[in-house]
Amino acid sequence: ELFELLVLWKTYKLLVRSFVFGLLMPSHGFQGLRPHRRIVLWVALCFLTVLAPRVGLAIAVVVVLASLGLVIATGTDGSESNCVATSGMRLTLPNFLVLATIFTDAVFLILAPTILPWLSSRMFLGISVALSVVWLLVVTLPLAVGGYAAEQRNLGISVLYHASLQLLRRCTALPVAAALLVAVIEGGPGELFFALLLLYFGTTCAIGFALQGTENMPATLGLDLTLPPLYLGGMAVAQFVLLITELTCPSVLSKAASSALAPCWVLGYPRLVGRIIEPKWMPMLREAASILPATYWIGMWAAQLVGLARSEVLLCAAFVALGAITLVRLRDGWHEAQEDVREASNVAGLSRLFAELDQKADILRTLGEAESLVFLANSSALSVAGAAAALEGFERRVRME
Repeated sequence: ELFELLVLWKTYKLLVRSFVFGLLMPSHGFQGLRPHRRIVLWVALCFLTVLAPRVGLAIAVVVVLASLGLVIATGTDGSESNCVATSGMRLTLPNFLVLATIFTDAVFLILAPTILPWLSSRMFLGISVALSVVWLLVVTLPLAVGGYAAEQRNLGISVLYHASLQLLRRCTALPVAAALLVAVIEGGPGELFFALLLLYFGTTCAIGFALQGTENMPATLGLDLTLPPLYLGGMAVAQFVLLITELTCPSVLSKAASSALAPCWVLGYPRLVGRIIEPKWMPMLREAASILPATYWIGMWAAQLVGLARSEVLLCAAFVALGAITLVRLRDGWHEAQEDVREASNVAGLSRLFAELDQKADILRTLGEAESLVFLANSSALSVAGAAAALEGFERRVRME
């Protein structure tokens, strides 16, 4: 009983600390200000959102854009953690989910105005609220366990924590933000709550750089397609701006202009910040997915401009051209990746290692045959004792650890 009381008391304290840190945690992302001024700015945004939800959210978007621009200009994301990336990819469920989300987000942005009744449904809104609350608890956990050495260490290597952090951020951010935004637009008795929740959720997704590091992410999670928090933040801002325009502005030209933000960010990030370490074919997919909504809305605007009664033919031709170009670039990227693997293999001496492993296999296969001779790759005959000596020499040359 005493043990259970101690565990419950520690859990209670961690929950309270998470709540307290969560109230002020989004202010950490505001760059160019001292800590106390960041807190003042965040509190002011919260109060403004309470007084006038839509005005407060609009000003928050401007502040986030300014903070993001300052991060790019100064060359720092305010985070002490780095994104650990890899040039390869394993066939795992987390990698598949992240890869699929790249295109499902693009399709979601195209269909958002047409699925408005579904976004405003009570069930979808309830799920979105639950996911956003879980996200806020997850991102505040590293701050809440500060001072608890054992919990801090366990949290750093926890597969469940990193899976929640990465998959909630990569796979659910856009639908959750859309549902909360629709609830704010429609108004009602819960408008204030949804506006504050959207403010917290959007700010932490866009400029919560220090909360989304991957340097301690365990390999057993199976997630190799990691991206820098700054890139994800800029992409979130571009997608949120397009989403706001789609749901609040009837002008097709405004939607076409806002849809160009995402491809500009994807194409400009390597030049502004630096190249992302990822599989050679991954940039082609990210670029194609970012261009997809822009192709749709610019095509709709062009059809409206020239007076086409039906824009399906124009959009279909544009999508086919985009798909063909992407497939060609994917093929080239795949061949380039294969060439890099072969070159790295030769440089590391792996070809010679595998040749020696084949020789070891021959020795092991014949050692169990009594009174037999071993014919190695050089066709020289060895007795069983000679084969054992050759095997021992191989183990000295190649340490299998």
